[in-house]
Amino acid sequence: MITKEKILAILKDYKLEKDFFVVDVLINLNNNIKIYIDKEKGVSIGECVKVSRFVEEKLLSEDLDFSLEVSSPGLDMPLKVQEQYKKNIGNKIEIVEISGEKRKGVLLAYDDKSLTIRKEAEGKTKKSRKPNQEKDPQTDYKILMDHIKSTKILISLGNK
Repeated sequence: MITKEKILAILKDYKLEKDFFVVDVLINLNNNIKIYIDKEKGVSIGECVKVSRFVEEKLLSEDLDFSLEVSSPGLDMPLKVQEQYKKNIGNKIEIVEISGEKRKGVLLAYDDKSLTIRKEAEGKTKKSRKPNQEKDPQTDYKILMDHIKSTKILISLGNK
């Protein structure tokens, strides 16, 4: 059986360009391999093909039976590695904490121990708004990484 460690070692030999990073490697019992790579400006199909051909060549030389897919992580996939968090500073995210509580906001800062998001001002409903009434103030939350179950990017289509 092919292991994740074996694939990571092959990818290390490939010497991905310095701004590339491996997000995840998934392998099932039938040796169906999925490799997720990314970089600051996004990954092209051509770049995924190059990585796929390199890994495939290495595995074929060992006469192994497998299927291989290399892609960038989809927008529906949770963030997994620190490079993804850093890449998404300034973007809207949704965090699900281990307690089940959800928080949405703009990712302001990240380090390996915590992240900070800004919950945007929500304002009042039209019925309760008075002419000079201000919106709720913005609130920043610092959340420890070990309290986070998952983090996803929020995509906004047009205006609210």
